[in-house]
Amino acid sequence: MRAELAAVLPSYMVPSVLMTAADLPLTPNGKVDRRALPAPDWSRLSEDRYVAPSTLTEETLAQIWAEALNVARVGAEDNFFEIGGDSLRSMQITGAVEAAFAVRLPHRTLFEHQSLRAFAEAVEDAVLAEMEG
Repeated sequence: MRAELAAVLPSYMVPSVLMTAADLPLTPNGKVDRRALPAPDWSRLSEDRYVAPSTLTEETLAQIWAEALNVARVGAEDNFFEIGGDSLRSMQITGAVEAAFAVRLPHRTLFEHQSLRAFAEAVEDAVLAEMEG
């Protein structure tokens, strides 16, 4: 289903999680009541392909992401935006990374390095650059 949607929609419009429902809750005027919909189960997305973090940086970032996204665990290959991340939470992540690693990252870093492993490498590069500079 996701592949079919990806063929006709821009990537940002393809849902990360698909759920089935017997019926959709409606407002009194007949529109879908989004507030009454069940919350997506983001954990199902990452359980199928979980790869444990392998470095201290990845482990620390996995904890930061899990807390910000309110998920039980985050794997090294998980994509921030596919497991529930959005631009508001990305700012939260950037602030938490600054506090944990004493390095300031451009906000776009998470958009350019969306997997935990790639983001960890970008954080390590920034820390090394800070130490050299």
